Amino acid sequence: MAWQMGIDMAAMQKWSNAKVIRYQITGVHEGRVPLADSTKADVSDKVTLIFDWDAKARKPLTPVQIRNEKSAVKNVKADGTKCATPVVRGEYEHMEATQVTVQAGGTIEVKGTRTIPVVADPQWPASCTPKDTEARSESVVEFLAVAEPQILALPLSASQKNLVIAPDRKSYTIRTATNWSWTVMPVVAQ
Repeated sequence: MAWQMGIDMAAMQKWSNAKVIRYQITGVHEGRVPLADSTKADVSDKVTLIFDWDAKARKPLTPVQIRNEKSAVKNVKADGTKCATPVVRGEYEHMEATQVTVQAGGTIEVKGTRTIPVVADPQWPASCTPKDTEARSESVVEFLAVAEPQILALPLSASQKNLVIAPDRKSYTIRTATNWSWTVMPVVAQ
């Protein structure tokens, strides 16, 4: 490999000469989430986005394929109380992605629905007596800025707290303030 000041010049040229780049972007959510006033749970979720990008025109060539996985919920508790474990009556879905917009500058907007089931939620601090909440759905939106793939040719020291280049330089991960980690894997399609 030709290296100059820690930059992989062959990789830089490969990405600069690419006409079409296929992106696979996998978002993984891991975090403590409120299900009701007193009830929280550890929630994981996964969404994968796949699309082709015109590198010269800087715009998408294909509609975005969306692959949603079911959310996993564990460690349900009424945090900070001595109340019994709350009961979740149904499936919680952190984000069912339904629409993705890729803007010319590389910003991606992921729109979806969060589904919150009935929860027997303790009425803390008044009492530990559970009261059923109403099941509901709400709209959610996540934004992420996708860097040019040339970032993979930069020195690994270019990694930062919220942007980490993989040691094999085949992907990078963007961490958001909403507990999502988006791993971006570009490949030259043309």
